[in-house]
Amino acid sequence: MNGRNLSRHNLQQANLERANLAGANLSRSNLRTANLKGANLQAARIAYADLQWSIFMGADLRKACLEGAGLQFANFSGSDLSQARMKNVYLHNAYFWNAALESADLRGASLSFTEMNGANLRRANLRGAVITSTKMVGADMSETDLSNSRISMTDFESAILLDARLKGSILIKTTFNKAADIRGADRHIAKVEPETKGGIFNG
Repeated sequence: MNGRNLSRHNLQQANLERANLAGANLSRSNLRTANLKGANLQAARIAYADLQWSIFMGADLRKACLEGAGLQFANFSGSDLSQARMKNVYLHNAYFWNAALESADLRGASLSFTEMNGANLRRANLRGAVITSTKMVGADMSETDLSNSRISMTDFESAILLDARLKGSILIKTTFNKAADIRGADRHIAKVEPETKGGIFNG
């Protein structure tokens, strides 16, 4: 199925474990609850697809386009999404434990109750994102662009924020305790609500 056009297909509950879908067009397809463990989706087009409850554990999604996709409850743990295009995606209750999202484009993304513990978000672009009740424990967010984002009730414990950009961001009831490295982060120009906890921004 390498490079095939599967756009607008109904692939709900399909078993595509370890399938080679590199370069395939899956835009606007229904992949709800599909099994894509270990699949090769490098440079695949999955824009505006329904990926709710889908399993992508250990999948290769480098340079894939997932713009506008619905990823509620999807599991991307251990996957490689480096340089993936994910503008305006819905990541509600999604899982990205130890996933690679280096240089991924997540501008305008909506993250709610998402788990990104241990994820690699180095140089990712989260400009204008809305991040609520999300776990970023131990995540590497070095040089990540979080400017103009709204972050509330999110846990950044032990996260690395080296040279992170927070210009124009709003932080509400967010925890930064025991952050590993915040050297160079432009935290001094972020708007911080009083409920935000941790020695990084107050204290």
